[in-house]
Amino acid sequence: MKIPLYARAGIRELWLVDVTIRRVELYRQPSASGYREIRATGDDQIFSPEAFPDLRLTARDLLG
Repeated sequence: MKIPLYARAGIRELWLVDVTIRRVELYRQPSASGYREIRATGDDQIFSPEAFPDLRLTARDLLG
């Protein structure tokens, strides 16, 4: 899986959108060993990108 590579490269936030089960996985706080914070959201759970904390999204917003 490429996710640990992104963490080692210092990518601050990564989203993995799983269209099959309609879920968004949020990866934050990169370190040399991977991401320290991993959160999965369902269709109606609200989350915000770190770069735009005032933007409120759900998996439904991304998946239609």
